[in-house]
Amino acid sequence: MFWELIYITRAFIRNQRNGNDERWQASFGKDHPKVAIRLNNLALVYKATNRLKEAEPLYKRVADIFEKSLGPEHPNVATALNNLAQLYQATNRLKEAEPLTQRALKIFENSLGPDHPSTVTARDNLEILVILKKAQESNK
Repeated sequence: MFWELIYITRAFIRNQRNGNDERWQASFGKDHPKVAIRLNNLALVYKATNRLKEAEPLYKRVADIFEKSLGPEHPNVATALNNLAQLYQATNRLKEAEPLTQRALKIFENSLGPDHPSTVTARDNLEILVILKKAQESNK
């Protein structure tokens, strides 16, 4: 698993360095969902390799692209919001994470239903976030 992550990380960085992301944007347009998927994958690699400052603007852009291209209630928007919220949680920015997690949960519930695995994951993420916020507040 560790070596696979290293291999994937190198491949993404090499692709970015070689201008492949720019070619995708030129081919599909900078606000195309396929571009957002590539950017999201790169952000996931950055997060997994603790390059959190580099991941954040990518996650924001992914959410923006999906919202503009697919509409504000699409499940891909919820996934993007959830990914950004998880990054905020990892950097102890719980107040910023909470509204994103709540919105992601609402989108999943409305579009996929209350028992869908993505909805259940978002609900679990919100419960964990609430517990972390309470612990953080009690330590002040």
